[in-house]
Amino acid sequence: MKWTIFACSTLCMLASCATQNSAQRQEQKAKTERLVAQAIADKKIKINVIRMNPMRGGAIALTSDYSLAIKGDSVMSHLPYFGRAYNVSYGGGKAFNYEAQSHDYQTEHGKKGETYITFTVKTSEDTYKYRLTVFNNGQASINVTAQERQPISYDGEVEVR
Repeated sequence: MKWTIFACSTLCMLASCATQNSAQRQEQKAKTERLVAQAIADKKIKINVIRMNPMRGGAIALTSDYSLAIKGDSVMSHLPYFGRAYNVSYGGGKAFNYEAQSHDYQTEHGKKGETYITFTVKTSEDTYKYRLTVFNNGQASINVTAQERQPISYDGEVEVR
């Protein structure tokens, strides 16, 4: 009899913990979606990059801090590059490490809640066309096409506060 009461009370406690964790996860998910949507609306987005996907070869996991930040019309890019360069400065130039103004900034909302952001950046070395895909859960992908380099893409997470 004591064993049955103990088992029932333990099951009830576990069930209530599972329900609480599920509610907390739902609340955290809603908060993340709200913060990501606000960052896109305010044009204050920082994507911390965790993986680089060059045109040739496989994906490369990144262990250092790399990011792409957008604040208004300014773009701060600190991204690694691995690929073929066609016409660059001696020594490789700055590649994807710069701070510049963006042009033709546009956002478009997808059918599954994702947001597509496109813009162009012109530096003294090259012209870059970006296409960002930002998902509600904070995951993001960055596709970059340059005039003087092979295209490359990155995967990362939106920094939400």
